[in-house]
Amino acid sequence: MTPIDQDIIDTFRRNFSKQSDKPMILYGTGDKTKLLLDECTEYHFIGLMDGRRVGSCYGLPILSEEEAASKARMLIIVCNLSSLEIIYQRIAAFADQNNIEVYHISGRKMCYQKDHASAKKLYCDREEYQRAIREHEVISFDLFDTLIMRRCLYPDDLFDIMEEHLSKTNMPQKDFARNRKKAEHDAISKFGCKYTLETIYQRYGQLTNQTQAVVKDLYGLELAYELEYTVARRDVVNLLEYAKALHKKMILVSDMYLTKGQLEQLLKKNGISINYFTDVYISCEAGMAKSDGQLWHSIVESYPNVNILHFGDHPVSDGTRASQEGIHTLHINSGAELAAALLGCRWHNWEKDTECRRLMGLFVSGIFNSPFCLDSMGKIKVETLEEAGFCFFGPVTTYFMEKLYQRAGERQQKILFLARDGWILKKIADQYYSNSPLKTEYVLTSRRAIAIAQIDSNEDIENLFYIFNSAAGYTFQVYLKMIFDIEIDHNDVYRDTIVRDVEKNILLNHLKKVYGKRIIEKSKIQKQLYKKYFETINVNLDDDLAIVNFVGSGITQSFFEKFGFGKQSEFYYFAMTPLNVEMELKSPVYTIFDYGSIYTSKDNPIVEYTVLGECVFSSPASQFMGFATDGIPIYAEDGQNPEYCLMQMCHDGILNFIGRAKTLDIDMKQLPPEFVNSMYGILFDSKLCAVDEKVRRAFRMKDLVKSEKTCNVWAD
Repeated sequence: MTPIDQDIIDTFRRNFSKQSDKPMILYGTGDKTKLLLDECTEYHFIGLMDGRRVGSCYGLPILSEEEAASKARMLIIVCNLSSLEIIYQRIAAFADQNNIEVYHISGRKMCYQKDHASAKKLYCDREEYQRAIREHEVISFDLFDTLIMRRCLYPDDLFDIMEEHLSKTNMPQKDFARNRKKAEHDAISKFGCKYTLETIYQRYGQLTNQTQAVVKDLYGLELAYELEYTVARRDVVNLLEYAKALHKKMILVSDMYLTKGQLEQLLKKNGISINYFTDVYISCEAGMAKSDGQLWHSIVESYPNVNILHFGDHPVSDGTRASQEGIHTLHINSGAELAAALLGCRWHNWEKDTECRRLMGLFVSGIFNSPFCLDSMGKIKVETLEEAGFCFFGPVTTYFMEKLYQRAGERQQKILFLARDGWILKKIADQYYSNSPLKTEYVLTSRRAIAIAQIDSNEDIENLFYIFNSAAGYTFQVYLKMIFDIEIDHNDVYRDTIVRDVEKNILLNHLKKVYGKRIIEKSKIQKQLYKKYFETINVNLDDDLAIVNFVGSGITQSFFEKFGFGKQSEFYYFAMTPLNVEMELKSPVYTIFDYGSIYTSKDNPIVEYTVLGECVFSSPASQFMGFATDGIPIYAEDGQNPEYCLMQMCHDGILNFIGRAKTLDIDMKQLPPEFVNSMYGILFDSKLCAVDEKVRRAFRMKDLVKSEKTCNVWAD
């Protein structure tokens, strides 16, 4: 029994031992259901459920919903975790109505959510905001966290970022962030709402005994960081442009220490012309503030008998105080407000870490850029593949690459990115790590191709027969060609027989007896072709290599080791699962996001959603099948991966994230891997994210070792 199957059995018994005498229904009719029925005979399994089958399976009836409701109060879903939410949504209402407890084999209890009242309060209807613009004569906009936002979680984080930067220069400033905040506090005490960035730095210089030159440089640096870190809130800017198209008068109102000229720079950098506004009201220049209502009173006097509408994020300054002066207000959810409401509990343990907040800030500026980013149920709308790539796949990929180059660099290893999962990683290496002395190669391979190239005996044939059990739905003719690249004899009695319908030992003996020699001869040819291929890309089996794959279960690595790799090599994975081979691996394994199982994990999203990740970490070419006798690579079907054209948008998002993280100098290596992994998991949490159907349906996979069909692996 493979370690991954043993893990399923052990986890099932650990979670459900106290319910062994209760009537249980298993949802699913795959090989893991059979595994539980065969091994956990002490349990009272009374039937199965399946959305696509009727009749019976494995000696048990496949029950309808009505039959299931009358026979049991406990249902256990048997599936990999990436399919769990899809399956649960099919039966959630039925189970809730009939008081049936639903679990996953990992022990996770599934909860039917009837209401999202608290999250719904954050929902904003874009049409309501546009209608309000049509109904008012003057449209007022706040600036920070309304028209633009910073790529950091909290405004004060900018000072910590500056302090870190200064520590690496010839002008380090000890306790810069603390002194900068103290200087602002003192400037407010002295000048009230008229304080400016200039008066803040005058006070900073007094507090820290800095020269005028140093103070001037720090003043300029903060302005530069404001420009670098701000980003337009595109949907709010669209409201601005909508009002402009209707020829509304528009004003800008901000409680801020930056002058009009400095704000104009920020606006211009973010694609907004200050000429859009009839008037600009800034507290430091007006000598009045929104926060106490005086600035609003002055604005109302300037626009007598006019209906004014204000958009802003602060509930008092932009809400209560404006309303008290007769101004109609509509709240703009800030990115930080949305993040705190939806992700506060998830982020609570990490929020005190400066580097974590830096990543949070970049994430929030992407996923919560729009105040309209929630659907009517209060869930985050993920509407594009580029957005999914930037916000979710970007951080985990960047973290992996940083850790890979750090460790491989220490050993001066040559990095081999294995096809197809390594294709985008190789592209990232070429684009963002070209200055590294480490050499890299993209290596054509697949489980099937490298497996064929290392068959030396009937024992190896037997090993492959069991490893590629997932292809048992093929006829023997197709199976023989697909797994071993051998044409079946015309008169073979099993030619059109489905592999799973024949007793395994009988078919295996037939395979070895009739085709064993041909398979071994084919393997010798492929092995020589592979050796020539490795020579052409300058890969020596004795080199100190970093061999990179996505999530490993030991299959590909075991084939590479048998081929001859591993004497000086390490295998690098995003994560590892319990082995799916009945053998020990010889080479060291380095996992960035630790271990888990696609069937039994509870807190490792990289592992839980491996199948979805594999759809993203793919290449323009279809599945690699081996080499022709002239050494030309052979790909499945026409050689094209039709799903790549969509996933390229996700790749663009990943590349954009890496570029932005490097521009902002976020040191990903300093982040806890658990935090980065948890951010990735947000995408797949149906309680938090509503992923557009077009995005979900782009997650398509075709693995000829398993099936001739292209499968939607993330679709209702």
